Amino acid sequence: MKIFDILMSISIFCIFTSTFYIHFYLERRLPTDTIMVALLNSNKIQHFRKIYSSYPGAELWSFGHFAHKKVRFVPGDIHDAFKTFIDTYHKKILLVWMPFPVTNFKTPETIMEYVRKNKTLAMLWNKETAKKYALQNIDWRRWCHIENIKIEKVFV
Repeated sequence: MKIFDILMSISIFCIFTSTFYIHFYLERRLPTDTIMVALLNSNKIQHFRKIYSSYPGAELWSFGHFAHKKVRFVPGDIHDAFKTFIDTYHKKILLVWMPFPVTNFKTPETIMEYVRKNKTLAMLWNKETAKKYALQNIDWRRWCHIENIKIEKVFV
């Protein structure tokens, strides 16, 4: 009977450790193609959440002066957004000034600028280009011109 108790204890331990491993490690892997969607205008937060919360692989962030529910908040501006993005696991960042529905988050080679009526609504950056720009203190358009970085415009 003692051997049966030992075998039972070992099997219970194995079942517990395997389910623990499956639940906390295998099921909780980070998504492979994630995007950080960052709002730079805190006045449009409800519209922002409504549009981007249903996007697969999107994590909502807000940069500015006010924290909001269901959106990660970092005080600051566009430069703080780049610094924060570099430290995350996300592959790309969509910087949003004016929320609008994006149909495709294709990975840009450099920068995609979403424009309506000659006004920038959002920009999509990959991690490599964002790392180069993160510590610059000049406007992103001027920096792209100096570094000869192509900006792909998408008119919406």
